[in-house]
Amino acid sequence: MSPRSSEAGRGERTGAPQPPFVLDLPLLLVPFGPWLVQRLAGTGDVWLPRALLRWIEEAEAEIGDAAALSGAALGLRDDEDLAEVLDLWRASWPDLAQEPRIFWFGDSPDRSRPRKGLPAALLDRLDELARGLEPIGASAPPDAFLDAARDALALTAALSRERAVLLTPFLGGRMVPVAVEALDRFGIATHRLEGNDQRRHLVEPLVARLAAARVLGLLACGLVRMGFVELYLPHAPRPLPAARPWPWDAIEEPDELLLTSDDSDRARELWREAVAIWDELR
Repeated sequence: MSPRSSEAGRGERTGAPQPPFVLDLPLLLVPFGPWLVQRLAGTGDVWLPRALLRWIEEAEAEIGDAAALSGAALGLRDDEDLAEVLDLWRASWPDLAQEPRIFWFGDSPDRSRPRKGLPAALLDRLDELARGLEPIGASAPPDAFLDAARDALALTAALSRERAVLLTPFLGGRMVPVAVEALDRFGIATHRLEGNDQRRHLVEPLVARLAAARVLGLLACGLVRMGFVELYLPHAPRPLPAARPWPWDAIEEPDELLLTSDDSDRARELWREAVAIWDELR
């Protein structure tokens, strides 16, 4: 066998590195959430939004404010269902936290588990990107999904060099997935893919990964409708901010994070001319 053939064979066996998946919070707040994370982590890197960690750790404080969220989330009928799901996450977390391909950013470095080799200031960039997302138009009451979507979108944007893809569900009867609704409210341009060869090349690798993880049956039988979002940020290559000194204070809660800092203009600039493309995985 020629060297070139040998190299090609190794490439087929090992495959190209899989883009990491970022999972949106409402996709995780269903009974199969921990199972889905474990399965997907068997095929590549999985990143969890820090909103999930807050819900796991602060469930008793949050559950009273979560009635609207739990009533709308996939498969959840009421607050009691949500409490059971969070209990399942707490029971599963010790094992999931040891999975070598599951990562997350918390509110500070000691509560984070990034992949080795990523710059320390990526957490600071995540905070910048979260500050740069603010709903446009008339003020609205607090929205737990919107705050969670800010988390997931900021994380996906912070991992742009990793080519991260956000997986986000459609909620009952809605025409666009949760994260796309949030992008519209944040004033970020969104485009749904048309059925052509370009779409096929973008979507087929994602569906193949779901198939390899053996989770595609959830979509095939209609238990869940799932979309994906890819972010295109022309300002993503800008230099990272200087990492804050350690130890530092935890960031404020999402509803207190809305452009209150002195660098809000810089944070908004990171999203200037950003575009998101999305479609349903089916």
